[in-house]
Amino acid sequence: MAVPASGRTGTVILVMYLLDELQAHGAITPVEALTTLRRGRGRLVENSEQYIFAHQVLHEILFGMDTSYQCHSFQENLTALYAQLSSDASSPLNRQYQKLQSLPKDLSFIYGKDPTCAHLNRHQDILPADSRLVMVQGEGQGTDSHYLNVIRINTVDRKDAYLAGEHPQRHTLGKMWRLVYERSVAVWVLLHSFPGNDPEFPDVACESSEMLGNMTLKVGPTQAFQNFYERQVDISVKSLGRVNNHKCLLLSLRGWPAADCLPASPEPLLAVIERMEALCSLNQPPLFTCKDGVTGCGVMAALLLAVSRTKLMQQVDIYRSVASVQQDRPQFVVNLEQYIFLHSAMAAFLTSNNQYGNFA
Repeated sequence: MAVPASGRTGTVILVMYLLDELQAHGAITPVEALTTLRRGRGRLVENSEQYIFAHQVLHEILFGMDTSYQCHSFQENLTALYAQLSSDASSPLNRQYQKLQSLPKDLSFIYGKDPTCAHLNRHQDILPADSRLVMVQGEGQGTDSHYLNVIRINTVDRKDAYLAGEHPQRHTLGKMWRLVYERSVAVWVLLHSFPGNDPEFPDVACESSEMLGNMTLKVGPTQAFQNFYERQVDISVKSLGRVNNHKCLLLSLRGWPAADCLPASPEPLLAVIERMEALCSLNQPPLFTCKDGVTGCGVMAALLLAVSRTKLMQQVDIYRSVASVQQDRPQFVVNLEQYIFLHSAMAAFLTSNNQYGNFA
């Protein structure tokens, strides 16, 4: 996360104060610490972004591991990491994954646990955190009329860069398209494939689906590519005598059945990321969904963050990428197998992008 130069001094002072407090008392009190520091300098840590960044820096210091690799040496280091894999917890990748599971995640789930929203969640233990929740404009007054099991995901340098959620149910499909329209989503990635005519996982591009209010869909023909299918959906919304239009491209990943923990290879994910990034602007966050909002979305989110981090810093760090997305949804990256797969995916990304000088 980028912090303005004017805020860096305050961030560093707050972190150093908290480290001293931890050493002296075995605990930290960030709010009280900032209040104390501001008595001497009123504008120290000027906004919430700087305050959050101070916590991230402190987190890196306290829980960080040596997990960053230069791009040019990543494959060599990965070979060594794979050679040390074992069934116990002694290998570096095992230790990293166990450490990720133990990191604190200070999240609340008040909205998701609201009984009126229970029917809007596929699984009552996979809920959007209150701080990451995405609401839509509903027709009623209750929370359930605005609620969707979709979250916002941050990247290294951008807040709320992506949206991720569970595959819509039949009664939440209209809301999901409302979200696509309201958030100007240019690309919706469907990570999992489902058996045909499965009533539990409806086709999201069915024109006869019941939409909210005065929204209609027009679905274009399907184009087949090596790693995904592509369909354009034109959304029309009538409001105050006017018709507002929005276009969204549906990308359906090939090769990842919903019953499988992982795709057969990382190539389809990397191809979708390349296509997605070519189509989306900064104010058009892409949306990706999977069967439960976790199994596929966690891999996708962590891989997107790892690629972004690599492009910005010329370093590969899967551990910190996963740690970051787990602050958005704790269940992301469901097992060690997925964590190992992310390393293979980044190796494939670097191999296919070795023509760029900044990766050398």
